[in-house]
Amino acid sequence: MKTFITFAVILGILTGGIYYYIQQKTIENQEVEQQKSPVLTNEIPVQHPSWEDKFVAIPNEPGRMKREAGGDYATILELTPDSITVSWDRWGIETFKKDSDGIYKLLKN
Repeated sequence: MKTFITFAVILGILTGGIYYYIQQKTIENQEVEQQKSPVLTNEIPVQHPSWEDKFVAIPNEPGRMKREAGGDYATILELTPDSITVSWDRWGIETFKKDSDGIYKLLKN
């Protein structure tokens, strides 16, 4: 009986340790993935040949944004102080470059 109890205690400790290790690795992996994705921290005024709007971040979805009025959603592929490249969920990839007025305008491909 003593051996069984000792075995149960050791198994419980090992299982708890393994669970804790897996949980920590999952959290670390999520943090690394979030660091890889560019995050929009403020609204960006944009101008497209078909529309004018603002890009805004989607809460709780790092690396994702939407058009404020248009309702289109995209993943941010690259974000620099002078440009933003997005992959629209429905429209493909587009790059916008900041002009002297601070408005990001669509680059012609």
